[in-house]
Amino acid sequence: MHVTLSVSEGPHKGREFTFREHDTFIVGRASYAHFRLEAHDRYFSRAHFLIEVNPPLCRLMDMGSTNGTFVNDAKVNEIDLKDGDRIRGGKTVIDVAIGVDPGDEDATAASVPGAEGLPNTVSVRSPDPDDPEAARRGPERPEVPSRLGDYMLIRELGRGGMGVVHLARRGDEGEFVAIKTIEPKVDVTSRDVDRFLREASILKDLDHPGVVRFLDCGDCNGRVYLAMEYVDGPCLSAAIKRSGTMPVRRATRLIRQVLEATAYAHDRGFVHRDIKPGNLLLAGQGAGESIKLADFGLARAYRESKFSGLTLQGEMGGTIAFAAPEQLTNFRESKPASDLYSIGATLYMMLTGSQVYDFPNKLNRQVLMVLQEDAVPIQSRRAELPTGLARVVDRALSRQPADRFPDARSMSEALLPFSA
Repeated sequence: MHVTLSVSEGPHKGREFTFREHDTFIVGRASYAHFRLEAHDRYFSRAHFLIEVNPPLCRLMDMGSTNGTFVNDAKVNEIDLKDGDRIRGGKTVIDVAIGVDPGDEDATAASVPGAEGLPNTVSVRSPDPDDPEAARRGPERPEVPSRLGDYMLIRELGRGGMGVVHLARRGDEGEFVAIKTIEPKVDVTSRDVDRFLREASILKDLDHPGVVRFLDCGDCNGRVYLAMEYVDGPCLSAAIKRSGTMPVRRATRLIRQVLEATAYAHDRGFVHRDIKPGNLLLAGQGAGESIKLADFGLARAYRESKFSGLTLQGEMGGTIAFAAPEQLTNFRESKPASDLYSIGATLYMMLTGSQVYDFPNKLNRQVLMVLQEDAVPIQSRRAELPTGLARVVDRALSRQPADRFPDARSMSEALLPFSA
């Protein structure tokens, strides 16, 4: 399926943009806008509106524009777009067309959002994917069977934006594993499932003590699941909530372990794309404490599938504090530098107990902050931090990828004096 945005009126009449995969599209005068109007339409703001597309789904969010965004002549802040809708901002009009490609034998015309609006299966919002308790207060979810394939589910460990994680055992007497059941946000086809499992299975190639091992994946009676190494310890986000801040030595020692694991994966062409405290698992205590990075590469497989639906208001809304600016404008092309930003934002929270921005409540303002503003200097949160350490964190959080460290090992070396 595809979504096509055609400029039918205004200075750029005749321009056309077609999307067949999950993507974001920013319209405005800013240099990072995908459709840049520059000075040709002075009624447009720098970032006027953002459209998230995952065909056939399509959602528009006004970015706090000065003159407003209109869909079918009604002023909107956020709206799910349908086939035939007309978007207007300033002198520019964009027509929305949602269609079925010839090769989409699993798709039907009924799956194209039209005058009747989107199907009810699209309504998913998670207040905070890193907060299992908040997720439990969300909508009721269907029961997961006690057995999935070769695995016996024992108890729930947590919930996140992608689905539910259970402690499980392989067979009756086998090893303990963590089973993540993936909950599609929309109806998916068998081809969508096959593509997701094919992409996810590549993660088996990662074998490093600092990366949670990916063991298996499958589809059992309509339930898509991933089997991973079970780590008997809390996630980093829980540890930060308990302690508020971490001592410099402990925080930098743990982050250097994360950087070593990340360097290993980057050398093999993998980019995580979703490094955050909720994806870092602690094991052991004291001098023997270690940290493992979970879900390596899974964010790409998930977001590039139909499973994710539209993510800005879902799981991405809960991880924006750790996302590099380029991930909001070009997630599909995220490079290793994006992971270094996320690691810097994670270290920032470990040292201060705070996020890198003082985020407002509204998501559109949060997106603009990441795209247009520098992070709050870390020493303004915790003045006694060594100046050299502050420089390392601030460099990792540079909005331009070229201004960050050249690679994970370089960042790890810069942190060495503070971890000894």
